Amino acid sequence: MPEAVRAAFVAALEREVEPLVSRWERLRLSDEHAKFSAFRSRGIYDAGEAVLCCAGTGVARAEQATRALLQHFAPQIVISVGFVGAASPDLHVADIVVPGSVTLHGTGERATSAFGQGEMATLEEVAGRERKVQLWNTERIVAVEMEAAGVARSSNEEGVCFAAIRAVSDELDDDTE
Repeated sequence: MPEAVRAAFVAALEREVEPLVSRWERLRLSDEHAKFSAFRSRGIYDAGEAVLCCAGTGVARAEQATRALLQHFAPQIVISVGFVGAASPDLHVADIVVPGSVTLHGTGERATSAFGQGEMATLEEVAGRERKVQLWNTERIVAVEMEAAGVARSSNEEGVCFAAIRAVSDELDDDTE
């Protein structure tokens, strides 16, 4: 039987969450296909335990890591965390994006978040300025990243709430291609 925790977080890379997990217990998490670095907080002030898994980049890795978390733990919510590229000209480095929905761009697959507003797109590749401008102008996508739709898909398949909280790492005018 999975261990109950209040929340599970999925990030792509450890460097995205280093300050958060610096004092958390380090775990090894695996499923039949892959191994992931993971961390556990025992909670403070009755906040309850939380776990965080670093999946690696991309939708497939995020799906695998989320499934592994759900197999070993029973979170009330799974939250995709990490960095995001701004598509909206109103977003700046270090701003926080909490989207109301996440779209796996190019597939039409869309997941609603437990909270938030605006739409974030999960892409298969890093988007440069031109692509982000196009997504903002045509679809009002506020930000782009590469994992959240995978986290959402695996969470929704198991009937677990999903959300995303991301920090802007590059502004619209920063060409990251």
